[in-house]
Amino acid sequence: MKLSVRKTVAIAVITVALGGVLVSCSNNDFKLSGQIDGADSKTLVLERGFNGQWIALDSAKTKSNGDFTISFEAPTAPEVYRLRMDDKYVYFPIDSLENLTLNAPVEKFDTDYELSGSDNAVALMNFEKQLSMLDFDDVAAVNEFKRKVYNEIIRDGKASILCYHVLNKTIDGKYLFDPTDAFDIKIYAAVATAYKHYRPNDPRTSLLEMIAVEGRKKVNSESGRQNVIEAEEISSIDIDLKDVNGESRKLSDMLKQGKPTAVVFSLLTDEKSPAHNIEIAKIYEANKGRINIYHVCLDFDQLAWKNAAVNLPWTVVYDPAGERSDYVIKYNVQTLPAVYIYNAKGELVDQAVSFSDLSSKLSRL
Repeated sequence: MKLSVRKTVAIAVITVALGGVLVSCSNNDFKLSGQIDGADSKTLVLERGFNGQWIALDSAKTKSNGDFTISFEAPTAPEVYRLRMDDKYVYFPIDSLENLTLNAPVEKFDTDYELSGSDNAVALMNFEKQLSMLDFDDVAAVNEFKRKVYNEIIRDGKASILCYHVLNKTIDGKYLFDPTDAFDIKIYAAVATAYKHYRPNDPRTSLLEMIAVEGRKKVNSESGRQNVIEAEEISSIDIDLKDVNGESRKLSDMLKQGKPTAVVFSLLTDEKSPAHNIEIAKIYEANKGRINIYHVCLDFDQLAWKNAAVNLPWTVVYDPAGERSDYVIKYNVQTLPAVYIYNAKGELVDQAVSFSDLSSKLSRL
C-alpha cells in the first residue's frame, strides 16, 4: 500500500549570493550526499515538517551519474527532514552536524534506498521501509509492527526525535498510533513523560502532553459504561495463554480443581503494579491452598513483563494481543486492573471493584 503524503506547501527556494558568488555551506550546516543510480539531472528538494505540512528549504540537481550533495543549516533541536524526488520521499533525522549518505535506485528511490551516517538515520530508514511493506488491512500484522516499533524505538528512546516522528506518522490520512485509541494513547503518554524528563523545554513536550490528556479524556468518556458481565448468561469464559516458562495454562483446567478462583487483568509494567501485587499476595497467602489466582497480563513489553512476573507465586500468563485481546472483549474489561470471581463450581459469579473487595468476596465463597 502506498503511503499517503501530507500536502506540501510550495515556497520559493532562496539562494543567498554575495557579489554574484553562491555562498558555500558553513560550519553550522548538516550535509546529505550520495548517489541516485539512474538519476540524470533530477531535482531533489529538501523539506522539513512544520505544523502538519512539509516546507521546501533547498534543492539540488543530481549529476549525470546520479551524484548529489545538499546541505542546510543545522537545527537547534533534533528534527526530521525528508528528501523529495518527484512524488517519492526519503525521511532522515538530524540531531546536529551530521554528514549522512544516501544511495538509491531512481525507480525505487523511496523503498530500496540505503541511508547511513548515524544510528538514528539507520533506525528511521528501517522503520520507513518496514512501514512501506505493511499490509494495513491485516490488523494483527499492524499491531505486531507497532509492538516492534515500541520495543526498538520508543521504549528506550529517551525522547528522541524518532519517537515523535513515529507517533505522527500517517498512512492514508490515519495515524499509525491513534491518539483516540485506548491502547495507543498510553504510548503517547509514555513519550510525553520521556519528553518532559529529557526535553522539558522542547515545544513538542507540551504538545505531546496535551494529546495524551485529551486522548485519555476521550477514551474514558467513550468507555464510561458500567464494567459488568451478566453472570447468569454465561457460566465461564475460558482463557488459554502461556506463562513465563512458555507453558500453556488454561483457566478451565484451574477451575476443575474445585476452588474459588480470581481472574485478574492488569499491566505488570504499570507504575502502580508493585502495590497491586502486594495486595494480591496478601490475599493469596491468607487463602493459601483454598483459592487460585489466574493473572492475565496485557503489557506491551513482553521482556519487561517476564522480569516482573517471574517471582510471583500464583499463575501469571501473558497475552501478546495486549489490550486488544479477545479475552479483554469477552470479559468486557474497561479499566485495569480488572478482577473477576469464579466459585468452586467453576461458575463466573462476581466482579471485584478493588482488592479489598476481592478479599471480602472470596472469604464468603
